[in-house]
Amino acid sequence: MYPITAVLAISTSELWEEVHSCLQQLPVRVVHEQAGVDDPAAFLDRIERTAPDVVLLDLLNCADVLPEMIRGIRATSSQPDVVALHVSSDPDAILNAIRAGAREYIYPPCSPSLQNALDRLSTERHKMAEKIRPGGRTFGLVSAKGGCGATTLACHAAAEIYRRTSQDTLVIDLDLSAGLVRTLFKTKSRYSILDACSNVNRLDKSFWRALVADGNHGLEVMGGPLEVAVKEAPSASQVRHVLRFVRSQYEWILVDLGRGFSPTLAGALDELDELLLVTTTEVPALQQAKRMIQYLRDRGMSQRSIKLVLNRVVRRPEVSIPELETMLGVAVFAVIGNDYWALYEAYAEGKLLAPDTHLCGQIGGMMAKLAGLEQAPKKRAFSFFS
Repeated sequence: MYPITAVLAISTSELWEEVHSCLQQLPVRVVHEQAGVDDPAAFLDRIERTAPDVVLLDLLNCADVLPEMIRGIRATSSQPDVVALHVSSDPDAILNAIRAGAREYIYPPCSPSLQNALDRLSTERHKMAEKIRPGGRTFGLVSAKGGCGATTLACHAAAEIYRRTSQDTLVIDLDLSAGLVRTLFKTKSRYSILDACSNVNRLDKSFWRALVADGNHGLEVMGGPLEVAVKEAPSASQVRHVLRFVRSQYEWILVDLGRGFSPTLAGALDELDELLLVTTTEVPALQQAKRMIQYLRDRGMSQRSIKLVLNRVVRRPEVSIPELETMLGVAVFAVIGNDYWALYEAYAEGKLLAPDTHLCGQIGGMMAKLAGLEQAPKKRAFSFFS
């Protein structure tokens, strides 16, 4: 069974106990729960914000308005399925629930029926996600902790992809606490990813063109917020909506996801083809990387989609790659060297690294491997142990 998310609205204690007992044995993450639905508008707003795969709905307090309730749930952005719960197997109640649009009708003992229903839903959702992932390829980059260099890699990786393909390429800055992408590309646009996320209902090609900025490297940039402190972060569903839209507009999308765990990371995961987890070889960064890997697995990301990148690696590291792979439980995808002064000089001049620099060549090689592009000729091999 593939991991899924759920919202629970259960007011009957018997059902609550049975459902919780069943869910403890399944890869189902409860993103919100409440006792009944006293305020339908607030409940639907909560579903919109949490974007679950399924809503488990106790019929005790909403049988009279069930058709309207289910239509409202299904109209939210994630279009969750609804599983109706009731204490009895009354044939009329079952018929009314199915006619109203419920996917399943579950009554005690819940465990076998609920587990089978969620298993079917999980399989269908996974197959649907694979089928509806059209358009450009999307790569996310996230630092295990602050200072590991995901932003630097994201910007140079995007520039390298465009340089090698000349295809439409976009960089999105979802690091809401730093937002350095617009600085590195020196974009002047006053709009940010927050404007796109807060206007998902208006998002079309013309509206997007008014928001996006030229990155001066042949690619385009959707910068992070200009504000020092963001008052309200975009919801997971808003992030997913924007990433789904840009797939239809670009061949390549690079997403800077900032550092560590965040709501924007959670929202982006389902829309990524691969995630580059960037860490240094410092002990705190490696410890956080291990936590991040477990978090990503718990969220349903396959091991093959998690690409571990060792950044700012010195020529003679204290820990070998095999030791790191054993410690973290994943293979090292790429090793990027440490060239602080080359980056310092480039940034001081207000530009990215030149394509012919050694560090840029390593980043380009990493992206060529990830994206299946033709490798550029190597001037000199880089050895982790040299």
